[in-house]
Parts: sequence; structure tokens; C-alpha cells
Amino acid sequence: MDQTSAQNLPNSARILVYTKDKRKIVKNPRKYRVNTVGFQAINGNSLLKFIDNSKIVSMIQYMADIRIVNMKNQNIKETLYKTVYNSNLNEEHIIRQIRDNEKISDKEFKEKINKRINNNKLSEKQLIHGIELDINKIKPKSDEIKHETEDQILDNLEKSGVEEWLKKEKPIAMVLDNYTTHQSTKFQRACEIMNITLIYLPYYSPHLNPIEQVWKSIKRIVSTTYIEDMEHLKLIFQIEFYKFAKKESFFKNWLDEYIINN
Repeated sequence: MDQTSAQNLPNSARILVYTKDKRKIVKNPRKYRVNTVGFQAINGNSLLKFIDNSKIVSMIQYMADIRIVNMKNQNIKETLYKTVYNSNLNEEHIIRQIRDNEKISDKEFKEKINKRINNNKLSEKQLIHGIELDINKIKPKSDEIKHETEDQILDNLEKSGVEEWLKKEKPIAMVLDNYTTHQSTKFQRACEIMNITLIYLPYYSPHLNPIEQVWKSIKRIVSTTYIEDMEHLKLIFQIEFYKFAKKESFFKNWLDEYIINN
């Protein structure tokens, strides 16, 4: 498993000079880019997904997607999907949950605001500043929302009862790098629940991950293709990913060297 950036133009600026005997490559000057994560299955179903971010919740959801396309029990598939994409994970619900856990009640907060308003000694500027301070004190911080969402998705998994059922499914051994999210105890526990064993590559060794060859092959095709828009870029990545991911030549040497001969 690995992440890459699907894009139609390189990050660095280039000057292209064409001569009469060289074929011209026409490119869209507008840049399209989307975060992409892929799982290349040697013995199973591969999966490509376009994600907004690489945070713990997004990656746990992706692990669940991989588990779903590599299992047989239809009922547990549905349960697992509903568990990791539950409505209690949306930001509005999380914020309400955090506020419910706050020590100050709505009634107490209103009384505090009214007390400020009724204080005739405060200037209008002091009153507005004081109310803003009170609001910021009860407004959840972004990190607080992030951690609460992570705890919620893990709690969903723990309470769903899928762990025992997933032990009956074919285990998944996943090779991945040491990205911070992958090292998170919450991410690791979620993978354990889903019967996914994580095998970490040595640091700074992306060449040991066979999926790198898949990314290179796709990007080579994208580099010579006129990309019309974002959907066109995604479509090419999807088509080429599933074509290259199942090519034995892309992982045979890796399999012989690191699995079969060890």
C-alpha cells in the first residue's frame, strides 16, 4: 500500500523545445492534482481511492474498503461499511458531542453572556471582546475535533462486533511505509480488528515497495496524455492502476527475493 499525487503536470517548471523531426506533446496548461492511495494485491483484489487527506480516520476508512473488497461475508461487509462511515463521524455531530462533555451548560453560558451585557461599566468594545473570549472558550479546537473523531471511529469498530467475524476471513498482509499515520496506535488497532497485518518497510526505502513500479508506469502514460479535466485524470489513473497492479512482472522478482526465497 502506498500514496502518491495524481497530477498532469510536474511540480518543477520545464522549458520544452521541439524540433521538426520530434513528435509534439500537447499539454493542458491547467494543473490538476488529487491525493491517491493504492493497494496492490498479489493474491486478492487491489484497490485505488482518491482521498482528501491522509489523516487517521481517512486511512482507517480506506483499510475498511480494502477489507470489504477482500472478504466473502456480505452481511459483515455491510456492517463494516456502516461502522466506519457512520453519521456520528461527521464534524457537526463531533462538535455537539464535545460541547455536551463541556463542564459549562447552555444555561450557564447564557447567564454568563447576560451578566456581561448587563455590566454597565463595560464599553461596547470591551463587551464584544469579552463575548468573543467566552465563545472561543467553548468552541472546540481543530485538534480536539480530530482526536474526538479518531476515538469515535475506533469506538465504532470496537463495539460493532466485526472483529470475531473478520478472524474467519482470509487475513491480509500489507506492506507499507513508516508514514506518521501508519504508526499511530489507533490506526494499528483498527487494522488488527479488521484482520490486517502491517509489515513496515525500512526507512527511506520506497524501492522495496512493488507498487512504486505501478505509479511510475501510470505517470509515464499521464505525462504524454492531454488531460481534459480532473475527472479525466482520475479515470486514467483508475484504468491504468487496475491494469498494471495485476501484472505479474511488476511483483514477481520482489516476491521471489523477499517471500519465496526467505
